[in-house]
Amino acid sequence: MNKQFNFHFQSSKPLNINKTNEITISSKETKTIKKNNRKHYKQTFFDKLKMNKALSLAIPYFLVTIFLLVIPLVSIIVKSFVNNTDSTGATTNIVDNWSVITPTIGMKIFNSLWIAAVATIFCLIIGYPFAYFLSIGKSKFLKAIAIALITSPIWMSMLVKLIGIKTFFDVVNGEINSTHGHIFTILGLVYINLPLMILPIYTSLSTMPKNLVNASYDLGRGFFYTFFHIVIPYTKNALISGVWIVYLAAFTSVVVSNFLNNDNAGGLIGGEIFSQGQDGISSGVQLSRSSTITLVISLILLGIYLIIVVVPKIVQLIFYKRKNSKKGVKNDEQY
Repeated sequence: MNKQFNFHFQSSKPLNINKTNEITISSKETKTIKKNNRKHYKQTFFDKLKMNKALSLAIPYFLVTIFLLVIPLVSIIVKSFVNNTDSTGATTNIVDNWSVITPTIGMKIFNSLWIAAVATIFCLIIGYPFAYFLSIGKSKFLKAIAIALITSPIWMSMLVKLIGIKTFFDVVNGEINSTHGHIFTILGLVYINLPLMILPIYTSLSTMPKNLVNASYDLGRGFFYTFFHIVIPYTKNALISGVWIVYLAAFTSVVVSNFLNNDNAGGLIGGEIFSQGQDGISSGVQLSRSSTITLVISLILLGIYLIIVVVPKIVQLIFYKRKNSKKGVKNDEQY
């Protein structure tokens, strides 16, 4: 019977094999084997570390995510389900924390949902064509000026921008504090968040190969077919990113509705969270209530994300698997 032995060591001395085909190793050779094995394992460990440099670069991201996302989220959940003591010394329970979810709060959440959706649609209607025609422009100087004008609202203070647009509306209407109604909130949200829609779409369009569009034209397709079947699918990820950034910024806006809409019932849910949080600095009850509202909003946004993004992908995957399984059955029947 042939026997094979693998050892991670190098030795110039021959092995001692007795009559029963057993290998006998001296103590010096045993130490040599152990040293060589340690070197081998050390080399393997450091080789793995070298291969995982990309993972090491992601460590700061994970730390930031833990400190700025995970810990605050856990704190919000805990605060929503703890007992507190009010200013009179009485103890409040969990039901008191969730009693803040009243029909008034529900109406503010509903208003925030549809106002943010309308503002996002307007930003998309204005921003996508602007980004497209800017990306196909040939003058680099005009592009630089356009990008500077687009990003200029980001450089300025939020309060300065709101004062400027409110003054503009008052001049147009001919009286002071003339901004009443949700329409002014929507216009303010579009004015502030439009750069957040344009920039990711423009970045994606500027990297799109021109031969894709030229090939579509060479095959006899027109502008609209090329735009809807080539350009938009290419920028799908940037489009989704821009829509989500604008929608989240508009949905959780605090200052815009309070500053531009002078109606008493015109506030959005972001302003309610801000007021509850201000009172929560000195009151544990108000802090728990603001955490409860934040938790409800987070669940609503998570549900919207699942319905719009995750569920369609799951349905698409199911149909894809069924289609492939049917093709496989047909191929088996043919053979």
